[in-house]
Amino acid sequence: MSGSQQVGPINSEQQYRMSCTGSGGGVSRQVTVSISGGGPTISLQAEPQQIAEGDSSTLTWSVTGATSCTANGGWSGSRPLSGTFGTGPLTSTTSFGLSCSGAAGNALQSVSVEVLDKWLRWQAPTQNVDGTPITDLAGYVVYWGTQSRNYIGDHRIEDPAVTEWEADIAPGYYYFALTAFDAAGNESGYSNEIRKRIL
Repeated sequence: MSGSQQVGPINSEQQYRMSCTGSGGGVSRQVTVSISGGGPTISLQAEPQQIAEGDSSTLTWSVTGATSCTANGGWSGSRPLSGTFGTGPLTSTTSFGLSCSGAAGNALQSVSVEVLDKWLRWQAPTQNVDGTPITDLAGYVVYWGTQSRNYIGDHRIEDPAVTEWEADIAPGYYYFALTAFDAAGNESGYSNEIRKRIL
C-alpha cells in the first residue's frame, strides 16, 4: 500500500498521524511539519530623512521573529524589539543599522539620514578645451534654476583660488552649473549639472 496526499497551505506547525492495520497487526506513525521562516523582519525608518546641518531626526523601528537586536553605525548598543531613538544634532550624513537575531536566523536593516548643506564645491580646471594648460583663469560663475538648464540666478566669483560657495538662496530644489572665465572675460561653457536641495 502506498500513496501521497498534498496538504496546505500551512500557516503554523502541524502534526499528521497515520494508522494502518492488517493481518499482522497495526502500526501508527506521526510526522510534524514546521514552518521555516526567512529570519527576523525589521522595519526601520527615519523621519525626516533629510535635515539641515545641526538638526536631528527620529528613528522608529519594529522587529518580528527576533529575540535580540543590536544597533550599529550612528548608534550603538542593545535595542528592544521596537521603539524610537532621537539622533541628536548631526553634522554629516549618517547611516544607522539594526542587526537582529532569533531562532530562524539573522537580519540586518539600515537607514541613512542625509545632512544637507548650502555649499557647492568644485575642483579648479587645469586645461582648456583643446588640452592646453590654463594660464589665465580669473574666476567662476555659479548658475542656478528650478528647471534643468534654465537658470534664473547667478553669482560671480572673481578669485580662481576659491573652489566653494555657500548658496544662500531660498529653500527648495535647484539645478546648479558652473562656468570659468579668463582674465579677458571669456567664459567657458556650462559644467555638468547637479541637483541639490537647499534648506
